[in-house]
Amino acid sequence: MTRTRGFGWAVAALLLAGCSPRAPTTATVRAPQDMSVAPSAGPSLAACEEQASTVQDGLVRLADRYLWEEIDKLVRAYAATGAGAGEPCAEATREALTTVTLRWAEQGAESGGAQSHTLARQAYAALRQHFPAAADTPQMHHAMGRLEWARAEKLTLEIGERTLTDDALREAHAHHRAALAGGLPADQAARSARAQLDAVRRVYDGPPRRWVMSEQTCLPDPRGRCTDPVPRVAPGELTTADREWLAAYDAFLAEPGLQGATDHGQVAVERAELLMLYRRWDEAEAGLRAVTGPAREQARVLLVGLLLARWMESAGAGERSAARVALVTAAAEVEAAGAPQAAQVAALRRAALWAQAEESEAAGDDAGCGAAFEALYADLGADVDAAAEAADGAGRCYERAGMTQKAIDWLERMADVHREDARAPDAVLQLARLHERILNDEQARDRYLDLVARAPRHRAAATARRRSLILSLRAGTLPEGQLEALIRGRPEERTLAAAIQFRAVIRPGVAPEAAEKYIERFGKEGGPRRLAIAYARAAEAYLRASCPVHGAEGLCVEFGRDRTPARVVPRLAKPLAKAREHLDRAEKLLPEVSAGEPDKLEAPLAVDVDEARAASRQVALLLGDLKAESALTSQPPKSLDPTRSRAWLDVRKDEVERMSAVYEGATAGAAGGRDQAAALIETRKAQVYESDLALLDEVAAAVEQAGDVGLAQQMRDLAAQRREAVFTAYARCIDHVAAWGHDPSGQSALCRAGLGRLVGRYEEPLEYAPDIDGRVLVGAGATGRSQTAVPVLPSR
Repeated sequence: MTRTRGFGWAVAALLLAGCSPRAPTTATVRAPQDMSVAPSAGPSLAACEEQASTVQDGLVRLADRYLWEEIDKLVRAYAATGAGAGEPCAEATREALTTVTLRWAEQGAESGGAQSHTLARQAYAALRQHFPAAADTPQMHHAMGRLEWARAEKLTLEIGERTLTDDALREAHAHHRAALAGGLPADQAARSARAQLDAVRRVYDGPPRRWVMSEQTCLPDPRGRCTDPVPRVAPGELTTADREWLAAYDAFLAEPGLQGATDHGQVAVERAELLMLYRRWDEAEAGLRAVTGPAREQARVLLVGLLLARWMESAGAGERSAARVALVTAAAEVEAAGAPQAAQVAALRRAALWAQAEESEAAGDDAGCGAAFEALYADLGADVDAAAEAADGAGRCYERAGMTQKAIDWLERMADVHREDARAPDAVLQLARLHERILNDEQARDRYLDLVARAPRHRAAATARRRSLILSLRAGTLPEGQLEALIRGRPEERTLAAAIQFRAVIRPGVAPEAAEKYIERFGKEGGPRRLAIAYARAAEAYLRASCPVHGAEGLCVEFGRDRTPARVVPRLAKPLAKAREHLDRAEKLLPEVSAGEPDKLEAPLAVDVDEARAASRQVALLLGDLKAESALTSQPPKSLDPTRSRAWLDVRKDEVERMSAVYEGATAGAAGGRDQAAALIETRKAQVYESDLALLDEVAAAVEQAGDVGLAQQMRDLAAQRREAVFTAYARCIDHVAAWGHDPSGQSALCRAGLGRLVGRYEEPLEYAPDIDGRVLVGAGATGRSQTAVPVLPSR
């Protein structure tokens, strides 16, 4: 018998005893003289031993067909001995079957011939029947698998018979799978794994079903919405065919000897596609991410499809979001590699970013929403409309997130780069409001004007025009001609002009001429509330102008130095008459406008009811000043007659006490400014008492010279009470200003000056500090008894 090519390595590797198929040795089939058995074994054992010797000789001399006849006789002889009855005979039979099975399997694998195939299968069947452990070794399965594979190829080439071929391939597959499970040397294992996969491919005429993205899941629109979902059936359990495919893939990919194979990555991709058909996402994703080599690009594209399906099919928001984030990363890698599917993958990435931005916005994650829109904008240059929408979304989200500078950057891009977009005017308006919110008045004004210029019919154009004027007024730079244009405009524009001029003119310290000019030109246009307040301010201005004493506040009194108390000074007639005229008009209007609807304009142009009520209190205070001055200018009789002088003193005392109540009522109900109102009250009361004190001291001296010592002492006692009341009022004034924390009208300075007049100290600012024993005045920065103090009468 001729030695076949490649037979030597198979026999050397697979024979358990290491014998040669040509030369019989004692290790292959033992000679009869080696079989020492007990005489009780009987004729069957002797016959088996004799046939074993014949087979041993036939392994070298006989042709295959005749050799099988002798081996078949040996098998029957062994069977006749009974199971386990003759160990030497059993060993010889096992070794003979193992030898010929491997020999004929190797021959059949090399040639694909029918005779070798048939003989090998017969020998293997006998081996499995009588010696299953020997038949189930990895080496035996490997040899039989190669035999069946060669036979399938031979049948395909010669007769094209699919049924016989498929049966042979299935047998090959089964043997290779068993060989791999049992363990093989590395090179044999690699060959078996590849043969197993090739067998499955041949059985099913190509690879398994492909996972097609458009057929298996929804392709979202550019905004990431699934508008046409793909109906699909639940995957269920693996079919028999797919289980065979998966086993073959797993065997191939698990072999170390195939890790560097050129088709390793392609096999991994096919396995992932099979798993994706059954929604086994985690296994498929892990396999795709591990792919290297030439198939990496295909794996990345398939990974994008997998992540898309997870995004579309996940029930939880967190899972959907995670899938979208992973899809964006995977898609960027595909695009960077320049794959043929890069355009489709880029569209999916943009859709994922858009969906992520909208979902973040809906969930209140404004920072995440802005970041997603920002990333989306980076590659939407060609799609102008979409880019504008992304810029608008980024600005909107960043503003809500409190990321002011980022919001301004994106709103400016929307307003300037995409100025033709329909959303640009809204972005300009939002940008102006944002600048105004952070006190960028000039930028806000410019953006309001920009909105009016580019979209004069915008729903917020009128508001933008008003806000621009308000900001200009606040900055003191009203555009030239703007006010005149408003005056000549529609009624609402004339009202706006009046409101602007009211804030520019009618304020504390306004000149009487300016107040009257406003009343004459804008009184009716500004509305009754502004007109009433304007009358009050005009009256205050004329009263201030009617007092000939420079710097007088409140009462028209002249203050001296060196313990010289204040004296009431007569007012100028003409300004006083104008002041009374405006006071009368303000008194009539203010009660009507101190309630009612809020102003339709916004701050700072709006005039609310509190401002009208404050004007009412100011008018009452001014009327109180005039009444106080009238009472304080009453003089005693020139004759200083004791009876008439006593009557004057009683009247004078009552009038001064009544003035205190008048002032208390004038500022009653000053909500939100009690400390300020109280400081004004105490200042006015101190001025009244101080003026009365000066006159009492003067009249007491004259009465004493006239001989009425008792009346003079009574006047001096009242003067002492007035002096204590003055000190108490000024001290309280300082307390109230300190509690208020704000002193724009300089009340604290007036009260400190009054204290200075009482004690004759003008070298340094004086502070009032309460002490446990009474009240003291100390130098600037001093506290309590730590400095030289000027004691005064304790308050009662």
